[in-house]
Amino acid sequence: AGIGECYLEMQDFEKAQSYFEQSIEAYPENEILAYNVGEIYFSNQKIDEAIQYFTISTQVMPDWPPPYLKLGYVYLNKGDYGNAEVNFKKFLEMNPNSPEAPTVQNILDYIAKIK
Repeated sequence: AGIGECYLEMQDFEKAQSYFEQSIEAYPENEILAYNVGEIYFSNQKIDEAIQYFTISTQVMPDWPPPYLKLGYVYLNKGDYGNAEVNFKKFLEMNPNSPEAPTVQNILDYIAKIK
């Protein structure tokens, strides 16, 4: 994963993705690897793939907030407001004092208005 992170820093997303995916095959229980692959897919607007990897991250480490935040944004981007709301709420429950909390609450307020 270290090589993948270097490629990610250099913004060579294709090589980073390749290394992260190889690492996931070797270490399927690593939530950070799954999260990083989800980030790459999301940044490339590959929404369904991003959902898959962020979800893996939540399954491996259910009490780690970052993938719930990302799933909220991915589902919001997809127009799936129900799943966006579920994941944003989960993130806020786990991390209410996060710097992202006010933004997430504003998004939840918006979703509540359009439902």
